[in-house]
Amino acid sequence: MTWRTLTAAAAVIVLSLAACRDAISPPPDDDAERRQLVQRTLDLKASVVAHGMLTADDQRTLDDITQRIAAWQERTGRSDLSVSSSHAIRPPDVAAAVVAGSPEGCSTCPTIKLQGGYICFLEWKSPCKPGEIVSQMCGYRCVFVGGAPPART
Repeated sequence: MTWRTLTAAAAVIVLSLAACRDAISPPPDDDAERRQLVQRTLDLKASVVAHGMLTADDQRTLDDITQRIAAWQERTGRSDLSVSSSHAIRPPDVAAAVVAGSPEGCSTCPTIKLQGGYICFLEWKSPCKPGEIVSQMCGYRCVFVGGAPPART
């Protein structure tokens, strides 16, 4: 064989392998993607704490995280990372009605709640008028990040 033939054969092999690279690449690492989504959630928590509220940018980030987690769940069949929206919740300090004219006035809904592996972001709260009997309601979107990934079957 001549050098020209060997070079042509090597070029064909290299081009064939390059074309098949996508077909032979490993599937996405589900645990790595889970870790990335958890980190984005923790970064969002830090942003909300820094701003003292869920800003419009933070809301878009939360919506994106929610969509990506749903897609991850659908693709992997796993539920060790999930998102849920809470029903109306009364914060503990306003679980009972506040007497009219009390110094507490309207208690605020915590911007972030951490509870049993959940990071919850305040999305809405009911109106509150100081001086009236108050029973404020708070609505959260919660991301479950706790727990170890289950074994795949």
